[in-house]
Amino acid sequence: MTIRHNSVIHHYGFTRGMQPLKDIKKIKLALKATGSQSREAKVGEKKGGLRHRLDSEDALVEKHNNTVAKSHGSERKLTAEMKKLLSENRQLKKKTAALQNQIEILNEMLEGIQTNYQISAEASVNLLSDLEYNKYKSRFVDIDIECYPGQEKLKEYGKNIKDFFLNDMHCSYLYINCRGITEDLKNLLTITISKKQKDSASFDFTRSRVYYFDLEDMDLPERKLGRIIIGRYPYKSMEKDCDFDKRIEAEILITKRLLEKCILEIQNKELAIKDALTGLHSRKFLIERLTEEFNSVDLFSKLNAHESAVLKMIMKSEGVASSIIRNQFLSKQKTRNEDILNRSLHKLKSSHMIDVGNVKYAGELQECYYFENSKISYDLYLAILDLDHFKDVNDNWGGHSVGDRILREFADIIKKNIRTTDIPVRYGGEEFIILFPRSINYSRIFSVLNTIRLICEKKLTVSWNGKKRNVTVSIGVTQINKFDMNINYIINRADAALYKAKKKRNRIIMSSQNDEGDLIYH
Repeated sequence: MTIRHNSVIHHYGFTRGMQPLKDIKKIKLALKATGSQSREAKVGEKKGGLRHRLDSEDALVEKHNNTVAKSHGSERKLTAEMKKLLSENRQLKKKTAALQNQIEILNEMLEGIQTNYQISAEASVNLLSDLEYNKYKSRFVDIDIECYPGQEKLKEYGKNIKDFFLNDMHCSYLYINCRGITEDLKNLLTITISKKQKDSASFDFTRSRVYYFDLEDMDLPERKLGRIIIGRYPYKSMEKDCDFDKRIEAEILITKRLLEKCILEIQNKELAIKDALTGLHSRKFLIERLTEEFNSVDLFSKLNAHESAVLKMIMKSEGVASSIIRNQFLSKQKTRNEDILNRSLHKLKSSHMIDVGNVKYAGELQECYYFENSKISYDLYLAILDLDHFKDVNDNWGGHSVGDRILREFADIIKKNIRTTDIPVRYGGEEFIILFPRSINYSRIFSVLNTIRLICEKKLTVSWNGKKRNVTVSIGVTQINKFDMNINYIINRADAALYKAKKKRNRIIMSSQNDEGDLIYH
């Protein structure tokens, strides 16, 4: 305060020793004014600081508001874009659904086209065969035995097939073999040819594709009439090769049916002539009659899928405890529902297809099941008879005329030694079948067949250029059994027995099956 007062005194021109009373008030007023100015200066400074801070806060608030406004704008923009995308997604779903419907329609149209194509192809094959057959139908019995009207047509087909696959389909290899079921028709047509492809820009010569198709007898598919083998180089374009693969398979199937029809046409004409010569039933008659006989005793035709499954298990495991059958059935059917098994067992018991016994298993007495085979009690036997070395008779002992005489005499031997209820059939070439329905026992069947064999051995003879030889017969025979699911089973089993008999000739072999289904010959 002293400093301030001195400064004030000096400011107004006073000296330290002079202090009049009237000036003291002035001095006080000056001091008050000076203090007031100082306070105002401080307040001003504070106000300035507060105003600066307020301006800074306003700037921050404005900046924050701008950021919020921008974020709201971005959110609105994103929402609009999201709505747009959702709308586009809905439109795409509608378009996808429409395209899917169009694809389904196109697939249905394609299936229809393929079906129509298949039908037209089969119709064309049938038409070709019918046109060829009708030329000879009215007088087929009078055709000379050495003339096969369809063989020239088959060779013409072979030439066209060769040109089509090698030139039009760009295949590199073709093998075709056609044969009938008789000795005279063993080699109807054989084609083996290869061709080099030079178009390296289109084909991949580092790989190859081969197609194998067997020609089958329509009456008995297990009997093969030949084979088609076709090889080609694949296209480098996978898409093009895939499309071409479907096309060539379709073409091979059409070719397969055409050749099968032609082979059967030739074969049936030859068989018709031989059937007329022997006076026996035809192969077609055998198939129809045997199917009828088989169905009359076929247990499975009377059962549903579950009942058939249970019966097959019991057939394979007769005398096994019921718990084992139950576990096998539930495991195979992938179910825990035992009601299905119980209903199936009830149906089999009530139909007298199975018998129930008792067996000790795991220390307990349990039920066991036994199969009651009505097929065995039915006693249907089938024998296949094949003349030994018959091709040699045709080739070296007087030709087809002598062969025809042997066939007639052999047919007469069969007819004289069987019952009127037995069914003799010329099955093909030198093969004959005798069906023995409702026979009492095998000993009688064996007696009839052995009589036929002995008569052939003694009386069926051929002579040529001063030489004479006997024509013997080999025979395979079997009985219908529980394992036979259709007529092919019994025919194939008899054929297997015949194959065994042909190894030593002039004998009878019986084929049967044990409980495990294995073939036994005796």
